[in-house]
Amino acid sequence: MPALGESVTEGTVTRWLKAVGETVEVDEPLLEVSTDKVDTEIPSPVAGTVLEIRVQEDEDAEVGSVLAIVGSGAAAAPKAEEPAAPAPEEKKAEEKPAEAPKEQAPKQEAPKAEAPKQEAPAAPAAPAPQAADAVSGAESSGYVTPLVRKMAAEAGVDLSSVKGSGLGGRIRKQDVQQAIDAQKAQAAPAAAAAPAASAPAAPKVEVSSLRGTEQKMPRIRKVIGQRMMESLHEMAQLTTAVEVDVTRIAKLRAKAKDEFAAREGAKLTFLPFLMMAAIEGLKTYPQLNSTI
Repeated sequence: MPALGESVTEGTVTRWLKAVGETVEVDEPLLEVSTDKVDTEIPSPVAGTVLEIRVQEDEDAEVGSVLAIVGSGAAAAPKAEEPAAPAPEEKKAEEKPAEAPKEQAPKQEAPKAEAPKQEAPAAPAAPAPQAADAVSGAESSGYVTPLVRKMAAEAGVDLSSVKGSGLGGRIRKQDVQQAIDAQKAQAAPAAAAAPAASAPAAPKVEVSSLRGTEQKMPRIRKVIGQRMMESLHEMAQLTTAVEVDVTRIAKLRAKAKDEFAAREGAKLTFLPFLMMAAIEGLKTYPQLNSTI
């Protein structure tokens, strides 16, 4: 658990972006953590395979504690490269010259023709994870923050179709907002044409499917709600207003404001006079600043 602030001593794991057995790259988002100050994604400091998750979702972890074990993925990389095209092609080239030397030329040309075919699927194969990762905020679109993912999900925007303007092609909040505005602009003509076709149509009230359901509250919302209730119960909810004649203060300010601006480089407002009155009033009536 990294340190996410000077006064932050612990955080809550809100969601794991990788499961046990899945591979993760360096700086790829591994999990989401929530604290009293910030909700953020934690990138993986190493590349490899997730072997063990020690802190489950909705559990707290102190700064510096172990969240998960990531094994080295160095051994798996060569295995993935070994079954590639070169090994089978070399075996075919070694076996077939002994049978018929004349056929060696056309059979060697076949793998050459296959090589570009294998490279061709490699190019479309990259967008495939991009479409899948657009929802999960994975590596195709780079580092996708929870805020960006939430904005896209609420507006129905496919992140795979959004071009990121951030560093390394990262999708930012402004990019998602532009995509939302573009959708609204496309829907506006259709919405304008609909009333023209059907003139006196009664407005339909859209009923949300969330009615009557319970939703998991983010940690930051829980803290805000707790602080609001503490403020409501511990502080007197009272507002009072008193009218005061400040004609003399207004004349004094008008007389001194030019000299004050030339000397201090700032405008003279009514605030210093009100602060002085409050200070003198609290000195005379200290009960106003007391607590129960």
